[in-house]
Amino acid sequence: MKIKEGTLIKNKNGTSDQNHPNGWINAYTKYNKLDKVSCCICSLESPILGAHILYDSHTYIVPMCHFHNKQHGLLAVNKDTILVPPSILLEVKV
Repeated sequence: MKIKEGTLIKNKNGTSDQNHPNGWINAYTKYNKLDKVSCCICSLESPILGAHILYDSHTYIVPMCHFHNKQHGLLAVNKDTILVPPSILLEVKV
């Protein structure tokens, strides 16, 4: 699912123990056939992680920098962003 620039998302707290065997961001990048990713909030290119977020009462993974991954409350994406459910990414072999 793709959301538009300016869409509000919220970090999902308490997910640090939910890991992907090869890293969420590696699975996200491979699944979406991307060469590189940047933070969906500020466009920082490194270091980026796969963050668990809430959107429309569902959990998704998006690329996010460490700073924004620690933020609480609503965050506006600064570019069109692809949301991928963690359950789909768990099937991706990196």
